[in-house]
Amino acid sequence: TGQVPVPLPEVQEGVVGLAAGACHSVAWCSDGMAFTWGHGGAGRLGHGTVDSHQTPLRVQVLSELKVVHSRCGANFTIFVTSPQRALMFGGAGVRVWS
Repeated sequence: TGQVPVPLPEVQEGVVGLAAGACHSVAWCSDGMAFTWGHGGAGRLGHGTVDSHQTPLRVQVLSELKVVHSRCGANFTIFVTSPQRALMFGGAGVRVWS
């Protein structure tokens, strides 16, 4: 059926959102934690490397923020946090909007 369960480590609260690009994915939880996995090229996963990950890995750089929304592009991921801030990883590097 093409459906494969993907366990999320460290999850204390339920998953409230998922997004997928062509070759990477992101999930975020009601407690604000975010996890990414897939192709890591251009730094799109937000882990500070271009390494790929087959299983979800928490985005540690966001640990002091609460992720409330996210979207994946072809080679980037955008996170929206509370308080109002948007962060993009990949593509042209890391960008932050307040």
